[in-house]
Amino acid sequence: MRDTTATGAGEREASADPTKAGSGLRLRSLDAVRVALAFAVLAYHLSGTIALEKYFGVEAFAHLFSVGDARIPFFFVLSGFLLTLLHGDRAGSTRVAIDYVRRRALRIFPTYWVVLLLVIAATLLLPGYSNRLPADPWVLAKAFLLIPQAPEVAGPTGAPLVVVAWTLHYELVWYAVFGAFLAHVWLGTAGVALLAANFLACHEGTCGFYRDFLASPYLVHFAIGAVAALVSRRLAPSARTRAIAWLALAGYFVLAALQYVVATPWTPGDSGIAFALVAGVVLACLAAVERDRPTRRNGVLALLADSSYALYLLHFPALSALLKLLTWSGLAGPWGATTAFVLAFAACVAAAVAFHRWIETPLLARLRRRRAFARPFGRRA
Repeated sequence: MRDTTATGAGEREASADPTKAGSGLRLRSLDAVRVALAFAVLAYHLSGTIALEKYFGVEAFAHLFSVGDARIPFFFVLSGFLLTLLHGDRAGSTRVAIDYVRRRALRIFPTYWVVLLLVIAATLLLPGYSNRLPADPWVLAKAFLLIPQAPEVAGPTGAPLVVVAWTLHYELVWYAVFGAFLAHVWLGTAGVALLAANFLACHEGTCGFYRDFLASPYLVHFAIGAVAALVSRRLAPSARTRAIAWLALAGYFVLAALQYVVATPWTPGDSGIAFALVAGVVLACLAAVERDRPTRRNGVLALLADSSYALYLLHFPALSALLKLLTWSGLAGPWGATTAFVLAFAACVAAAVAFHRWIETPLLARLRRRRAFARPFGRRA
C-alpha cells in the first residue's frame, strides 16, 4: 500500500459554509480537520525519513506515526464531502459543470506545475540527482498532466518526481465523476455505473493498469464523503450530534491502533472502507453542529488550512534537503533526531505558508483575473 497522502486540494473556500456565501464565515471544524491531517502526513513522512540509516538511523521514529491505512481514507472522504457540500445543490446544468471543471483545474494544476518545475530544476542542478529525471519525455509529459503511470515506468507511486501526486490521480477521477453529476444526474449515474461494473470485473487486478487503477477502493472513499455531505444537511445541530462526532473520532483512532497492533493486517479495501465510513460520520456531524452557528474565521487556522495543498506538494522533496543539512550540521543520535524532527517540521510548515502567500495566491489571483477578463469576449463571439 502506498504511504503518501493527499491534502488540501480543495478550493480556498472549501471549508466555507455554502449556505452563507459571501459572508466570510467558515466552518472552523473542517479547517481544523484539514490542518490536523496535513500535519499527520508530514509527521509520518518526516519520522520515517529520520529513521533511515543514511540520516539518523533511529528505528523508533519509524513507528511513531505509523498507523496503517488510517492516513489515506480521511483525505479522500474529506474531498468528496467538501465538493458535495459546496456544489451538490447545483446539479443539472452544463454551464455549472464547465465552470466547476475550470475552477478545479485552476486549483490543482498551476500550483502543482510550479512545484514540479522546482523539483525538475533541483534535479538538474544538484550533483548526483540528474539520473532521477525520467529519460522518456512521454513519462514526463504524463507527469505534467497528472496521468497515472505504472510503477515499473514511473516509480513506486506511479508519479515521478513529485511522488505524492499519486493521490491527485484519484482526485481527478472523482472530479470527473462529480462534474458529470453537475452536468446531469443521469450522466453522473452512468459514470458511477461504469466504474462499479469495472470494479466488479477488475478488483483483483487482472485487467491491465488503467482498468485496475479505476477499480481502486479509493474511489469509494470519495463517494462516502459525498453521501456524508448529503446526510449532514439533514442532521440537526444538537448536543447528541456533537457527541456522535467525538465518539466517531475516538473510534477512528481505535481502528488505527487495532490495525497497528493486530498481527495480521486487514486488506487495504477492508480497512480503508472501515476508516472511510467512520470519517464520513465525523465530518457529517461536525459540519451539522457548526452549520447553524458558524464562527468568524480564525486567521492562523485558516491560513494553515489554505496552505495545506502547498504543504502536501512541497514537504516530500523538502525533507531530503532539510535532513541532509541537519545531519551535516552534526546532529546525531536520538536527541539529534528529535531536534531534527522539530526543526524540519517547522521549516516545512513555514515554507508551505510562504509558498502559499507569495507564490500560490498571487499566481491563482492573476490567472482568475485573466479568465474573468477573457470570458465576456468569449460570450460575444
